[in-house]
Amino acid sequence: MVVLVFGPNRCVVPYQTAFEILNGVRMAGKMAMRYEGNAVGLWRELATVNDVPVEITPARKFRRSNLAGNVSTWRVDFEESLVVIVLDALEVRLHYADAFKWYTLTRVQAREAQAWAGDTNKQLRATAVLTTAEENEQRGYH
Repeated sequence: MVVLVFGPNRCVVPYQTAFEILNGVRMAGKMAMRYEGNAVGLWRELATVNDVPVEITPARKFRRSNLAGNVSTWRVDFEESLVVIVLDALEVRLHYADAFKWYTLTRVQAREAQAWAGDTNKQLRATAVLTTAEENEQRGYH
């Protein structure tokens, strides 16, 4: 399990769900960067999660935590230069630069939870934001 902390709010989710939320944060952050006219390549400079080693040795066999998650629905979106994370009734708005920092730190925690569970799967999930030429023109993307 991964604990997502926003001020006094603590949201507990399985590491698989954390990876899905983080993937949404990554895409929403890139769209927010585009809104401000920044190159999305800046993401690679800000999010250096691959440089951070996992602190835990993977378990030899798969194991489960006795913790229970407290988030049933979630959504990630962007509004102008903000990344909006909705976890049940909790709504958090972060500037994309802060969202990148949160993404990096939380991804390390999710990787450690995955290693603790003994899950060595490297499978990635992809997320895309599809837009039309008219939407791009309205938002000023060229």
